[in-house]
Formats: sequence, structure tokens, C-alpha cells
Amino acid sequence: MAHNGWVMGDDPLTNFALPGSNVYLRRELVAWGDSVKLRYGDKPEDSPFLWAYMTEYVVHTARIFAGLRLDNCHSTPLHVGQLHAGQGQAGQARPLRVCRAIHWQ
Repeated sequence: MAHNGWVMGDDPLTNFALPGSNVYLRRELVAWGDSVKLRYGDKPEDSPFLWAYMTEYVVHTARIFAGLRLDNCHSTPLHVGQLHAGQGQAGQARPLRVCRAIHWQ
């Protein structure tokens, strides 16, 4: 399991949990203890359970609420957020509002 968080002076769109990153080894991460880093990969085949579970979650939540907030989503791939937003919107009579919380320096 890997904590999510913030890396000071780093590009917030860079996925610091990918292989080759030394953020955890160098202790550069300001870790948020209340969340974990989800490793989606590049496509659903890279992590079928996670993609299916989050799709189900987004679709279910979109049926109840008119908007979704993607909180603590630093370095979550943009294509993942776009795909889930589209899946949440599918079949909805009203527009789905999506707010992505990301912090810039």
C-alpha cells in the first residue's frame, strides 16, 4: 500500500507512484494518512478490479448526486478522471458536474 500526498516542488500531474520514482525512498512525500494511492495503470487491463470497482462506484454515486468531487487526486491520470466522468454521465438526464481538487504551487 502506498500513501497519497504532496511532493513539494514537483509537478502535480506526475505520478510519483510509478516504477522508477524515488519519492517514497527519499521521503519527499508529505503523506496524507487518510488516503491511499490507487495504481490504475494506463488501461483497464492493467488493474481490472480497480477500474471495474471505481466505475461501479462512480455510476452509483452519479445516480444519487448531481456532482462529484475528485478529492486528493494529485497525479491521478487525467484519462482516468475523464473516463469515469463520462461513465457517470452516461444515462443521466441531467448534466453531471465534476470538480477535481488539485493544488498548484
